[in-house]
Amino acid sequence: MDSRGGVVIVLLGVNTLCCFVDWLFHIRTRWRKAGEYFIHLGFVLILCAFLWGSQTGFRSEKNAVLMGQPLTIKPLNVTVVLEGIKPVIGPQGRPMDTLTSLALYRDGRLLKQVQTRANHPLIWNGLLVIPSSYGRTMWKGQPTAYSLLTINYDPGAGLAFVGSLLMAAGVLLALFSFYRKRSRDDRPDIV
Repeated sequence: MDSRGGVVIVLLGVNTLCCFVDWLFHIRTRWRKAGEYFIHLGFVLILCAFLWGSQTGFRSEKNAVLMGQPLTIKPLNVTVVLEGIKPVIGPQGRPMDTLTSLALYRDGRLLKQVQTRANHPLIWNGLLVIPSSYGRTMWKGQPTAYSLLTINYDPGAGLAFVGSLLMAAGVLLALFSFYRKRSRDDRPDIV
């Protein structure tokens, strides 16, 4: 995104914030417009979350980690350790799922220990560690298991979630106030 796009986004955010503050000062007379303001405020929060995540977050794929060996995630000063891999084999002999035991450490202190599987990654403070594959290899003359990990860090995920909740509440409130106005014949005449 070039600097003109950034300026437009900042102006959109300032405009929405000014309108929201104005609405707060006149809430008794403008309560029906609350849904519209919640939608706009939610949009601005999602936009801020996107900008925050795109500037300070990261994604790293195909990080090979051997059984019992640490993998350091330097930007967050944490270490992931692969503690175990257990493939789940179906009745026809094909792999159906993989249970991967991961532990997350900071300065030797255990932060989180979880058994991951498809669609159930290790999640901690905006960090997602997703096992994408596994296999066996020779290491120091011994066969050992390894896993390929995808590591995502999005610090704005929580803010985006709050923004989406505000947008959903705004849509519901806007629909409620619209139908309430219709039931009371409180709408302008169109000439």
